[in-house]
Amino acid sequence: MRIDEIAEYVWLNSKEIEFGEIDAWDESLFTSKWAKGKPFESALKDSGAGWYWFLVNMNYDDLHDVVKPPTLPDKGCNIGLLSHENKEVFGSSLLCANESGITVIYNGHEANVTSRIRAHFALNNNSTGALGIKHYPLSQKKWAVRYFSSPCFTNIAASDKSRIELLMNSYSGRCAVESAWRVKNGWPVLCKE
Repeated sequence: MRIDEIAEYVWLNSKEIEFGEIDAWDESLFTSKWAKGKPFESALKDSGAGWYWFLVNMNYDDLHDVVKPPTLPDKGCNIGLLSHENKEVFGSSLLCANESGITVIYNGHEANVTSRIRAHFALNNNSTGALGIKHYPLSQKKWAVRYFSSPCFTNIAASDKSRIELLMNSYSGRCAVESAWRVKNGWPVLCKE
């Protein structure tokens, strides 16, 4: 498999968890307590290294209008400002397209996907850079997180699986697949690098 084919395989075989569309954020979102008894419990718990994407049913103008909350930690993402800056730099044609009313606003990779997804939601310190979703009054929006890690493999040749596992467990390998995904799908508007 070429790197672009790997990026496509990872995207198409990622697991998706929908959240939001509620009056107020559930503080336990993406914890083991929250996942208990849900169909994705074991896959999320056993995730390990991999890639992830955050999606929301907002367009770029809606994102630009989001006001930075006073509770957002120092390294939290200023959604309104960053979406405006990245739209100016990349223009609409280079950003991720709004597919079926939902937009990939962020993607990344990590040695432990589950803990990183949780950090992007619950950011509660000034030393970690993350989205800090729970600090924003956006719980009524439709959100989704997609992730790919070892439990996500399906219908793949052993040699291709082995190659993806090597990439997944390597920082530079994860970066390469992340970059290949962005070349095909566009730049997520809340990504800084």
